[in-house]
Amino acid sequence: MWQLRNDTPFAAERTFTRAADGTEVFVVAVRATFDVAADGSLVPAAEQPPVVLAPEFFGDPAHSGLRYESDLIDETSGTDLVVHGTAYAPRGRPVPSLEVGLSLGAWHRDLRVVGDRRWRRGIRDLVPSAPEPFERMPLTYDRAWGGTLDASRRDERNPIGTGAFAAPDTPVPNLEELDAPVTTSRTPIPPAGVAPIPSHWEPRRSAAGTHDDTWMRTRRPLRPVDFQLAANRCAPVRQQLPDFVRGNEVLVLRHLTPDPEWSVQLPPLDLLCTTAFDTGRERHRGRVHTIYVEPDVRRVALIWVSRLPCHHTLYRLRESTVSLRARLPLGISRARARHASAV
Repeated sequence: MWQLRNDTPFAAERTFTRAADGTEVFVVAVRATFDVAADGSLVPAAEQPPVVLAPEFFGDPAHSGLRYESDLIDETSGTDLVVHGTAYAPRGRPVPSLEVGLSLGAWHRDLRVVGDRRWRRGIRDLVPSAPEPFERMPLTYDRAWGGTLDASRRDERNPIGTGAFAAPDTPVPNLEELDAPVTTSRTPIPPAGVAPIPSHWEPRRSAAGTHDDTWMRTRRPLRPVDFQLAANRCAPVRQQLPDFVRGNEVLVLRHLTPDPEWSVQLPPLDLLCTTAFDTGRERHRGRVHTIYVEPDVRRVALIWVSRLPCHHTLYRLRESTVSLRARLPLGISRARARHASAV
């Protein structure tokens, strides 16, 4: 029961969950990982990392950033684009500040990266010192606006950040939105970043709904009635694409590699699931929920998810096969791809 046959060169896994009304849903996720070749083309990685079953952090979840969200989140409203990367000064010459950017078709996102600064006393408030020139700067949330003072005082949007509880000679955030520069400690700004946001940070936490006594009595273990799909989206709000990518889009990164511009063409991830029940078979397609871009290691991963409502038939589900439906991208031979395995 619930066997998964994987006829793709990528990693795949399955589970079941419940929709908002309590009906059962069978979920299949594929993590397709590609290496970026010297000519900018995408080549399936020789070793495919497994599907991520639960959120993975860089360290203690209370004090570190999110590396990967679970791949088995069943429902979302568009593709999330997230980046784990570094800002690079042009030609390796140190600069006091730098604008970095992402674009995908008509969509784009820009960010300002500023060299290290410290809070100094101004006439009425603390103000940033002059920035120190830098050659490279990690784009991590500990360098964005936020922070924690004690157990009762924290910026729920980014509790690992800096600046929200400023004191003289403490660090000023390095990352800024272009329309919200850091000018004083009195004016909170949005945490600026390109990496994924954990589910216990805002705004995801509030979007998950109200888990109060009424929920405990009347809804548990179902989602709260005020649950919003935004809770399932791990990208920063400005990197939540309004629709799902289809493949062949060109992704351009500016100043996020030693080269001033780095572009890759997303592969057409045309997959199909065929699920066998006691009484017959059903085909179901999926969508790309998340794109992870890791330019420092020249790697891109696409998370493809298919959901099949199967209330009252879940326990008659015998096997699901995920396969490449159409022409294989990047010239991979079908012989190489056909390494079916039951998991």
